[in-house]
Amino acid sequence: MSSPRPNYSVEYHIAQIAYFDDNQQLPPGCDYFQIWSGLTCFGKQRMSGRFLRSSELDSALPAELASYMKMKRFELGHPDAFESTRSPGGEIVLGGGICQNSGALRPTQDCDLYLTLGGASHCRHGSTLPFFQLAISNEWARAVGMESMLVLLKKNFEILDHSRPTYGFVDIATPEETFAGCAYTSPWYARLPLHRYEQGRWIESTTNKRDEARNVFWGNYFGTRLLAKVGGREQFLQGCREATRLIDGTVSSLIWEFENGVFIGLSKNPLNCRPGEILDVTDMVNSEWLLGVLTKHHALLGG
Repeated sequence: MSSPRPNYSVEYHIAQIAYFDDNQQLPPGCDYFQIWSGLTCFGKQRMSGRFLRSSELDSALPAELASYMKMKRFELGHPDAFESTRSPGGEIVLGGGICQNSGALRPTQDCDLYLTLGGASHCRHGSTLPFFQLAISNEWARAVGMESMLVLLKKNFEILDHSRPTYGFVDIATPEETFAGCAYTSPWYARLPLHRYEQGRWIESTTNKRDEARNVFWGNYFGTRLLAKVGGREQFLQGCREATRLIDGTVSSLIWEFENGVFIGLSKNPLNCRPGEILDVTDMVNSEWLLGVLTKHHALLGG
């Protein structure tokens, strides 16, 4: 378990995000439980959070919401956290939590893990999409190793793919940039740095249509609608393999094919795109190719 470290701070998070068309399309509780169980790879860690069946929230009276949302403490990945949400019909389970070092310099931002499965929310700009979010700190990623991190990310996308996400990505960003995930999922993004205000444009875009990629990240998941817009699954994959093939014939990008969607990593290592570092040549060339494809097909936010 993490021991208290005074003035503990996180250098960056590896954040996995997936968006869905509506609340009914969110993964069922049995799938979310699989993702939850996979987090035991980080060892015996304590988490603060809450999981609730969607029907509980839908039927709750305003006076009951505070008690429903009260945080609990449990062991990361342990089945007991889901015990009260078990239902035979595979009902959607919402919620999540955080793992925080008790010596964190900034309690909101310097968490080692954020986990959320959340429904749509509304604001004057439009509506946010239902989403899955997992963010892991550089410390925890280093502790388990990048190979294990990639196994976890791939397994999560494989599970999420069952529910046909419209779009997703893996971003590597500082806590200052993303402010506990607000840069990806929240309708209230005023506290973000100016260059992260794409969240406002993203909300406006997804309120009206669902056929654009938000940006080019290290990792990019494209659902069936986006794949159709960029020329179809097979044409897109063939173009990717050709454009990212090195002189020795190996493909430099990371390709994960799922039943519904496709994941493209700019390289085999997310840390090639970590904040504060000059972008690796491979990632730079591959990002230019992907940017060009999305722009050509008008499949990029603002494009």
